[in-house]
Amino acid sequence: SNNNNSNEQASGEATRSSTPESGVVSLDDELSPQQQQQATRKKQKHGGEQRVRRTGVEAAAVVAGWFSDVVFWYSVPGSSLEQLQAVVGPHSNRFGRRCTLKSMTSRAGAGDVVAGSLLELQAAVVASAQVLPVLLPSLRQIADELRRPCVLHVSTAAVEHGTLVIQPNLSGVLAVRNTVPVILAAYTAQECHDTAVAAHLVSLRIRQPVLHVFDGTSLGNVTAPLVPSPLTTAAAAA
Repeated sequence: SNNNNSNEQASGEATRSSTPESGVVSLDDELSPQQQQQATRKKQKHGGEQRVRRTGVEAAAVVAGWFSDVVFWYSVPGSSLEQLQAVVGPHSNRFGRRCTLKSMTSRAGAGDVVAGSLLELQAAVVASAQVLPVLLPSLRQIADELRRPCVLHVSTAAVEHGTLVIQPNLSGVLAVRNTVPVILAAYTAQECHDTAVAAHLVSLRIRQPVLHVFDGTSLGNVTAPLVPSPLTTAAAAA
């Protein structure tokens, strides 16, 4: 009887561990069986845990590219569109297609293209916090009318007028804090990658824009080794 009770308890624990909690998004839900196999083979081929060197901006952009059809790039001090194209362009996104990176200008109405693209595509933004006030009308439209998932990966690096020195500046983030329901922050390159994944999963679940903020002055130019999530490992294997 003790053995039967033990077996029933073990069976119950196994069942509970394999059943996801209600409302929790699993990374495995985003991977097809084929992509899971590709990620496993790539990991085994290289002897376990994979590490690649990325800046914080690159780490966020790779994740944005995996989740999106198009990524809109608004000038970020310390990085360039070509730099992001080099790390995002060669890989397929989660739809099995190549993600398109588009360079945008920081002017009035600059966010209209983002809002319009969300009607048919999955889109993300990589931008400096200085651009956020310009994007504010479009963010309101996305949040209140369209109710579509969209993640903005935002570097707080800003060029100070007069000195032309790149300094962290949160004024743009503060300007949109009442419009974007979720704001996540990262402080290392690894956190930029992991938090970017979390931001996209949250945005998909709540169908609202999510802000992913990081310090571009310290993470924009310096590369650091990081471990990709199973999502982007699968993308690199594709």
